[in-house]
Amino acid sequence: MAEYDIEALHFAWCIEHFCPFVSKYQKIVQQAYPNLRIVLGTHPESEEKVKVFRRALKEILAPTVQPPQDMNDVVKRRFKFPESPSNS
Repeated sequence: MAEYDIEALHFAWCIEHFCPFVSKYQKIVQQAYPNLRIVLGTHPESEEKVKVFRRALKEILAPTVQPPQDMNDVVKRRFKFPESPSNS
């Protein structure tokens, strides 16, 4: 990072909302580069979109539908959720 002389490091929206290690990463980066500004999130999202993304991520990690899906299905808006909304 120092070679590129960047002014800020942006942690992606999904890192901000779903990564269990975001605080650890932020601390490590700030220790190594104390003058570097860290920006959490790359874009704002509604609470509803966060819920949908969280539900999709849960389905990706523990699939209940066949065939299994991946993040491309989420991005391309072709993700299929299980019939029962109780899995949210």
